[in-house]
Amino acid sequence: LIQGDVGSGKTLVALSLMLDVVEAGFQAVIMVPTEILALQHAKTIESIAGVQCQILIGGMKASAKREAHSAIESGKAKIIIG
Repeated sequence: LIQGDVGSGKTLVALSLMLDVVEAGFQAVIMVPTEILALQHAKTIESIAGVQCQILIGGMKASAKREAHSAIESGKAKIIIG
């Protein structure tokens, strides 16, 4: 758990640790408070780090959730954002 003020660098610390986990051959998860932030994080992480991200949020349609679960279970998704 990382706690801090807005703009204090929590996401960068989390991303650094998640990339270490992915490099070791595992998957990592980050939970964020809003769906908009989840979408922003996925776009940013994929463009900066070049790592396959998978969003799994409540507002997704059932078919999209099934696809997300499949990507997570197969290991294709390296970072999951919820």
